[in-house]
Parts: sequence; structure tokens; C-alpha cells
Amino acid sequence: MLAFKLQMNKDYISKLSKVIKTLNIKKNDNIYVSGNFINLGIVQNKDYHYLPKIFYNLLKKKIGPKGTIIVPSHSFYLVNKKDFFDVNKTQSESGAFSNFILKQKKTVRQIHPFSSSAAIGYNAKYICSNNTKHVYGPSSPFDRMIKLKTKFISFGMPINENCSQVHQAEFNMGVPYR
Repeated sequence: MLAFKLQMNKDYISKLSKVIKTLNIKKNDNIYVSGNFINLGIVQNKDYHYLPKIFYNLLKKKIGPKGTIIVPSHSFYLVNKKDFFDVNKTQSESGAFSNFILKQKKTVRQIHPFSSSAAIGYNAKYICSNNTKHVYGPSSPFDRMIKLKTKFISFGMPINENCSQVHQAEFNMGVPYR
């Protein structure tokens, strides 16, 4: 598991690129990316809405065409609401990068109304299709990510605030609250 925080100045993209180059990710890796761009610092350029695309391109370059990017695509706001979950239209509350991934044509999203994962890349279908109806456990995206030795990256947040893979271990161990 990797976490990083970037201190901002005028050359945000250059520094972001350098940080990504230092991560222990390589060609063909599967990476689960979660976090919060706001905590990385203030973008000096008014084109900050391009940041998810830039971040995606930097990661994709690092992992190559046989790599996979997975993101949380939670929609907890639907709990106790009359709104319906639509795998193709429901927005994620997991941030700008997650919503950017959801808008890409080849993204595959787990069919779970509140706590889904979405993936794009070589193993996207394996990770997010034909899953259990549960978020964790056998045949869940987290089960499959762990089998693929996915690397978990937290950007702009402490790892203890966004490490969902721990819940897979809890489920496997049969803890009473899972």
C-alpha cells in the first residue's frame, strides 16, 4: 500500500508526474486508486477540471495497455432514498477521479447500489463483472483484486482513512460486524 501527499507550487503537473514515477507501480499492474485531489494542494491553473484526465494519463502511461485502474464508485447517498441505482448513470461520491473513470467508454462498474468499484483496463471485466451481490467476500471485486496482487494507492489522504481492502480481510475472517 502506498500513500503520498504532494506539496503544491506553480508546477503542479510536473510534481505530480514525478511522484507517480516514484510509486512502486510498473507495466501490467492492477492499481486501486482512491483519495482526494483537494488534499494534494491548490492548482494554480484555472483548468483544474482537467486534473483527473491528466492523472489518468500519467497512471495509464506507467501501467501500460495491460494494466488496470480500479476506483471506488460509492453512492451511499442512495441509502434510504427512492432513487434507483443505474450502473451507467449513477454518479460516484468518491471524488472527481472516480467520476472521470465512470465516464470512460470501456469502464466496467460492479453492480452494487451503494458501495461499488469501477475498473478500466485489461482486467476490468474480471474484477467488476459477474460478482457476488456483496461488496466483499468470494467473487467480489476486492477478492479478485487481491488474487491479482493489486496495488492500493491512496493519494491526498492517510491510508487509514481509505483502505477498503481491509474490509475484505475482515469478511474472510468472519468478524461479527461484516
